[in-house]
Amino acid sequence: MPNENGKIREAALELFNSKGLVNTSLENIQMKSDVEKATLEKLYPTKKSLVSEIYTLGKSEMLKFVYGEVLEIEDYQDLMRKVFHQSVLWGVSNSALFNFMNQVQSHPYQWTDIADEVIYPSVNKKLMARTSSAIKQGVIKEFPIDFVIHFMTGMHASCVSYILSLNTITEDEYSDLIEPMYQACWDAFKK
Repeated sequence: MPNENGKIREAALELFNSKGLVNTSLENIQMKSDVEKATLEKLYPTKKSLVSEIYTLGKSEMLKFVYGEVLEIEDYQDLMRKVFHQSVLWGVSNSALFNFMNQVQSHPYQWTDIADEVIYPSVNKKLMARTSSAIKQGVIKEFPIDFVIHFMTGMHASCVSYILSLNTITEDEYSDLIEPMYQACWDAFKK
């Protein structure tokens, strides 16, 4: 069944991105994936269970790529630069998954019961601690820690969306956009 899982997730991701989360039914996914209805129902009894699995797998993949060893970078500005750059590179390189994850995160319906902390638990704690330390040391302005992290995350997502909207842009061209976009974010926080 692992092959069936992959076929179902691939078909679902394509449909969720083309038709939207709400407008895609399990029946649409079953027909697109060409798996038996009973198999789909056994693996994913609800659309939410399928959305949640794709989201969780994607988020885990993204967090591993973005954070890897970057949390060991001493200088907070260099840390945030690396996180921003890695986030944008991952989003542009995984546009279908990025677009799907944006749909899930921006939709008013709770599509997943999995919190980010459960997916990659050490990242959130370390990033919160590093941000708290940066505020105490006067590296960045005194904002609520959650706000700083959400702002940077939102800005990298906006950067990815912008780059993807350019359609014909090359990797060299979008690489040249990332640092100025990061610098604009950093300028909003630096002391």
